[in-house]
Amino acid sequence: MDQLETIRLLTGEASVQAVLESLHGVVHRIGAEAGCKAITVHTCRTYPSDVLVCLRWSRTALPDKSCVGLALAEFLSAFGLVEHTVWPPAAPRRRR
Repeated sequence: MDQLETIRLLTGEASVQAVLESLHGVVHRIGAEAGCKAITVHTCRTYPSDVLVCLRWSRTALPDKSCVGLALAEFLSAFGLVEHTVWPPAAPRRRR
């Protein structure tokens, strides 16, 4: 079962370029982590200084924040406010 782990950073315009440059090297190292199927970095069209890192994991365990995600969130917290969440696949809803 795939799980999506997101780390959202709200930073200032002066910091966003440094964040993106720092993430470039980190992304390649995380990509080799066992179970990490994909990692992507996004910036917000509306708020260009907001950065979102998405980690896609292949796991059978209950959804939980990964050690990699926790370390990445800690690193990014030096640049601004961080929101770290895990998203399991949505279960189909029953119709009434």
